[in-house]
Amino acid sequence: MPGRKTSIYDEGSLIALMTDLLIRKNTDHKSSLDTVMQNLYNDFGKKMRGYTDHDYISLVSHCAGVSMADFFIDFVYGTEDDTPLLEETLGYAGLELHQYSSAIECERFFGFKVIEDSRSTKVTAIFPESPSFKAGLGKDDEIVAVNEKKVEENLQELLFLSRGERLILTVLTPMKRLKDIAIEGDSKEYYPKYAIIKNINADQDQQRFFKSWLGKDFDESKSL
Repeated sequence: MPGRKTSIYDEGSLIALMTDLLIRKNTDHKSSLDTVMQNLYNDFGKKMRGYTDHDYISLVSHCAGVSMADFFIDFVYGTEDDTPLLEETLGYAGLELHQYSSAIECERFFGFKVIEDSRSTKVTAIFPESPSFKAGLGKDDEIVAVNEKKVEENLQELLFLSRGERLILTVLTPMKRLKDIAIEGDSKEYYPKYAIIKNINADQDQQRFFKSWLGKDFDESKSL
């Protein structure tokens, strides 16, 4: 997603998914990402040879029957938003990308993530330009109190009970400095969640694509 750091593992999985769907779409399922992996093994692995980025891109393009260079330039080496292409490729199989709000107070309304245990509540990530980002909350800050109420594995409850109030977080910084941070919420929501769901209006071509891809009928089950 644009404008924020993401996990290379999550993004890598999405790139692989889109690559597979694009190859299948361009070859009517005659080739797929499986084909790419098989060719990599035969051309390089068996021969104990290493391969370059260029080798991989060339092989993907060969299997797809079209140049995939722009795909890699935009979404692997570049920072283009891959959401529209993800929605398009999922659509080949009659699927939709569904976005919904986080159920976690600190993520949804203030733009920060935490890890909690019996000893501490520490900030693990902050969404750029979110209220917490603008207020100066830092990664690895330990949240000690919310509006002077001690945090004891109850941060989300305290934030919920403080809705509508001016929010003061007391934090212990990594440098062991205690300070208060005032956070002003806004009308936006942060750290949305995503799910892939079936389009109930998927046409026959989409349903056939789904079956060729996953090996089961589109209506076989409600879930993927």
